[in-house]
This record gives sequence, structure tokens and C-alpha cells, in this order.
Amino acid sequence: MLKQNVYTKVLSSLSKQDRKFVLAMAQSPKHCVSIKEIHERLNRPSNFVANYRRRLLDDQVIKSTNYGEVAFTLPFFKEYVLRQYRFEQGLE
Repeated sequence: MLKQNVYTKVLSSLSKQDRKFVLAMAQSPKHCVSIKEIHERLNRPSNFVANYRRRLLDDQVIKSTNYGEVAFTLPFFKEYVLRQYRFEQGLE
């Protein structure tokens, strides 16, 4: 329950574009997601992706794992993001 409350707070505090970025990350089958893959999923300019990457790094929602790759800092946050997305789309 505590985990759910924390994850709800983190996700709800994100801007609409931040949420799009984390959803693009969560939709990847990989744990460490390349910025290139996020860029392709969002279909936005590189500077847009870099800006939101920086915001999420600063807020410690994501972490840099390797050059050009990021991952979620919270365990199971990826699954939570996907579950929330399905719920909001009426799929759950």
C-alpha cells in the first residue's frame, strides 16, 4: 500500500510531457532504455527529449545507466506506469 501511495504521488507530480517520456520508457521491453528508442517512440526533436530526460534525472525519477541509456530509479515503477496507463485508457 505504501509503495502504491508513493508511486501515485511521483506519477501525479509529473507534467504531461514528463508522463509521456516515462510511458515511452515503460513501453520498452528493456530495463535500460536507450534515449534513441525514447526519441523514436515520442517522435519529438532531440532537444525536447534531452530536456525531459534532464528534468526526470534532476527529480530522480530516472537514472543514467550507461552512455545514452536510462532506467527507472524506483523498483517496479515501470509496471506501475503501464498499469496506470491501461487504467486511464479503460483497458483495466
